[in-house]
Amino acid sequence: MLRHASVNDRSACYKNQSLTATGQPSKIWRRARLFFRTALILLVAALVLPPLRWWERRRYNKRIAGLKLPEDPVFILGHWRSGTTFLHYLLACDSQFGTVSNFQTFFPWFMEASPESRLKAILARAIPAKRWDNMALSPDSPQEEEFALHRLFGASAYRGWYFPKRLDFYFQKYALLRFDDGDGRHRFGRQYLGLIKRFTAACGGKRLLLKNPPNTGRVSLLLELFPNARFIYLNREPAEVFHSTIRMHEQLLNRFALTSRVGLDLPAFVPAFYARLQERYESEKALIPTGNLIEIAYERLVREPEQTLNDIYAGLNLPGFSAALPAFRAFIDQQKSFRPAVYDLSAPERAAIRQRMNTGKPNTITA
Repeated sequence: MLRHASVNDRSACYKNQSLTATGQPSKIWRRARLFFRTALILLVAALVLPPLRWWERRRYNKRIAGLKLPEDPVFILGHWRSGTTFLHYLLACDSQFGTVSNFQTFFPWFMEASPESRLKAILARAIPAKRWDNMALSPDSPQEEEFALHRLFGASAYRGWYFPKRLDFYFQKYALLRFDDGDGRHRFGRQYLGLIKRFTAACGGKRLLLKNPPNTGRVSLLLELFPNARFIYLNREPAEVFHSTIRMHEQLLNRFALTSRVGLDLPAFVPAFYARLQERYESEKALIPTGNLIEIAYERLVREPEQTLNDIYAGLNLPGFSAALPAFRAFIDQQKSFRPAVYDLSAPERAAIRQRMNTGKPNTITA
């Protein structure tokens, strides 16, 4: 069982602060430095990457287009902050699966080893050793393919973190597939299939294990592309998801936002989108063939990780649990000191948040 740290002042996770202690740079100045650093990285990338991308396309596009997937992927679904990253890291210990790495999502154009080694060394110096939520981070860590969708096609819910005033627009467009034009869904499907073929080739033809919360709203499309895909859906106490998701958005907006956040109301956006995403998932999960979906609770995964994994493999008829068990146990043992945040909430607070998250409608919640 993993231990949890307590957070007594919930609002401290996501309230803005104008200044730090005397003599320290203000938060505004730190954000300005981060903005200009991001802009410099984008400028350098715009100058350096196009020739390499052109060479990569000429060499590999035909090969990728004709690639047949050996097996349809295994998809981990669930709203952000529902434990999907922990399960992704855990299942990635099974060597039968191929996973999309941080490096591949930062540089999704490259499959050749020679530029990869140089770029990976640069990325290793550029990213922190831990994510904002204290999970380990490296160029080889498993990552969401959504970031690669954004970099390759601009077709991602995560564009909203760059343009905060349009956060809801991009999340609805790309996570719920609400396109203005009739061809939008089909175009997105082509782009996503091409991306999965690319990563399958990069992983040596292994079956892909993919964790991507926006896919929770794309089940029908995923089944059109991968009829025999397996799905693992995680759910978590909505009150924990509410506060943790606001904290996530705050951290990522601080890092990526290129425009003003004035007018963005995260305590209103989070439950409204949560309710829409859950509604979409519940309406489409019946399309998944019998035996290809298992739903698990995050709380049980943390409390009984080994037994939960066994249930996943048995429920989805996946081979290899016994062979991967030593690697699973080693990872679980490493995580015993990991302390994810929890939030001290009274029973009435939890009930109020649960109601708002499930309905998406305002009520009296104090953030």
